[in-house]
Amino acid sequence: MYYLNFIKYLLLFGGYSLGGYWNYSSIVFIFVVAPLLDHLFPRVNPNKYTNVLISNLVLYITAFAHFPLLYYTCILSKNLNWIELLGFTFSSSLCIGTMSVAVSHELCHNSNKLVRGLAYIVLTTVGYPHFTYSHVKVHHKYLGTKKDPSTARLGQNIYNFIWKSYFDNVINTWKYGKKQKLRLILGYLAEICFFIYLSTISYISALFYFVINVLVVVSFEMINYMGHYGLKKKGFHSDIPYSSHNGYISEEQSWDYYGCWTNIFIWNLQTHANHHTQSTKPYYNLKGFKKTPKLPMSYPWLILMTLIPPLWYKVMDKRAMKTY
Repeated sequence: MYYLNFIKYLLLFGGYSLGGYWNYSSIVFIFVVAPLLDHLFPRVNPNKYTNVLISNLVLYITAFAHFPLLYYTCILSKNLNWIELLGFTFSSSLCIGTMSVAVSHELCHNSNKLVRGLAYIVLTTVGYPHFTYSHVKVHHKYLGTKKDPSTARLGQNIYNFIWKSYFDNVINTWKYGKKQKLRLILGYLAEICFFIYLSTISYISALFYFVINVLVVVSFEMINYMGHYGLKKKGFHSDIPYSSHNGYISEEQSWDYYGCWTNIFIWNLQTHANHHTQSTKPYYNLKGFKKTPKLPMSYPWLILMTLIPPLWYKVMDKRAMKTY
């Protein structure tokens, strides 16, 4: 059923073609329609209707489709009035974030170097040249410890977390060695070159590209924030990575939400605990655990809640403390 993600392409470019407030269609779909479908049809199991060949094909089509998607959204942005541009910008960032970035997150765990290289290139175009290293080598090895910038601490607000997580992960990648330094430099240089190229076409296209980078980074860091907020490994101060001698990541170190439809449209990211216990397991085979702490609602609605820290703390802190 993951081929249904292509609906988001239709909504984005269909909204552009129709003009006006239709440019907000993707926003309504992600934040209203998908979460409501979870409640209207909660018993549908997407894995029951999954074909392995089609699911993998959809994954790679989405990854390669990112490049024309990013290019043409930047070019088309210059033709819109400000009301249309606002909707098209947020809709484009949602489409890129829930399609290109989410798929690249899956591909960066692949054992094939070429596939991981594809993930690196896609992520580089939206401000994440460090992700393929920091996510696999830091986040997955030190989840729930102070050495992992992507684990949100109990009481940490989203505004502090976003910049700290992003820049600490860049610094971690830079410290790793010459190869990672080169990848970072080349990645950011490529983005600067594309920005300069777009500025020769239209300053609006160049500005659109910059804003898309910011929105994609912010939205994905929000997912990191929600995925592990307040959860910690026993011996939280330990800098020792997970291993056969130091214990493996448990299913209790990630927040899950098993809404069928929102999981389909974000590639099963909400079944997060199983991803951490078996990081190379394909997204369409991820399963839920009874012991995993559960989120009260799906990511789209929770993202809005994170923007109001007192409300977020009231809902989530007591749930997190029950895991200690």
